Amino acid sequence: MSHRPFVEVVDCLDDVCQAWDDLLDRGRFPSPFLRSWWVNGIGAGPGDTLRIPLVFDGDELIGGIPLAYHRLRRALPWLRSIEMSDYSSVACAPGREPEVLDVLRRWMSSQRTMIDLWCKIPGLAADFLPSQRWILARTVDPYEDLPETFDDYLANRSHKWRSTIRKNQRAAERRGWSVRCVPRDDIDAAIERLLDLHIGQWGTSDFAGQGTRFGRAARAGSARGELVVLELVEGESTLASQVWLEVAGCSYCYQGGRLANVPSAGILLFAAAIERGCRIGQRRLDLLRGDESYKAHWAGQANAVLYLRASTGPLLPRFIGAMAVHHDLEPWRDGEQLAPPRWPPEDGSSAPVADDEALQP
Repeated sequence: MSHRPFVEVVDCLDDVCQAWDDLLDRGRFPSPFLRSWWVNGIGAGPGDTLRIPLVFDGDELIGGIPLAYHRLRRALPWLRSIEMSDYSSVACAPGREPEVLDVLRRWMSSQRTMIDLWCKIPGLAADFLPSQRWILARTVDPYEDLPETFDDYLANRSHKWRSTIRKNQRAAERRGWSVRCVPRDDIDAAIERLLDLHIGQWGTSDFAGQGTRFGRAARAGSARGELVVLELVEGESTLASQVWLEVAGCSYCYQGGRLANVPSAGILLFAAAIERGCRIGQRRLDLLRGDESYKAHWAGQANAVLYLRASTGPLLPRFIGAMAVHHDLEPWRDGEQLAPPRWPPEDGSSAPVADDEALQP
């Protein structure tokens, strides 16, 4: 029996968690920020509420996108990417992209709102937005396809960088340092150590201020086997920590922190995480949003990521468009081909890496 797809808006994924995650598993390298444990655990953020338009065909879930809803200055409705998520993505059943996007666009056109989304290109989130779109910012999402072994991965890096990794690994062995993957039953303590190290290294930050939300998501992700914490340790002391998301064949570096004066902690943890990824069958390394030069040592390819603004309603698009023109924002039109991002940065593959940079997500 044929059905016309429709939208049902929910404020959490509790009732559809299994169907939602099954939908994601059918895609290639789905965003970790779509996983039900992440969306439900992170929530929308202070002052926001979750608004998740789900697309159904009869009883079958075929798509959706998690969004944060806010009233800007208590007047202007605003939909945006969820805080602590690097970008927004549309979940979609393979082969049903045109239907899902059409239904979501029609739903969006009825909202009369401003929309600001971080969108990976290529990706469906940008196509979900109304056609008058303005580029607020642009950056990259560096990645690298992973071979079966860490040695094969290293063979694709520069001789200088291979030497740097091996040199630091030997130095760590002499100091009695090692990298461990924190057991799931120690995740609560590991989160506390991570936050302490992160605050000690960076001081106040958006991540440090949202420790409760992150902890809730991290516990759920760890229980699902899709979030791991790697620690550089000396005996019983934790010198540095990194969080990695391991979702559907891809390893994502999310956050980290370290003690002061711990040389090359970032290099050691990155190398251990990538070696682990190759060993457990991950097929991609993703360093998430940002063009920090240190990433060029680990990943030689990149997708573009755009921060896009759009709006719906009878008058709001005109106002948003006038403001965008006033501020010389670049429009992005339907059918426009985005030039591939420049990556690695010029001379980035041979630039020295400060240890602070090597640990920064």
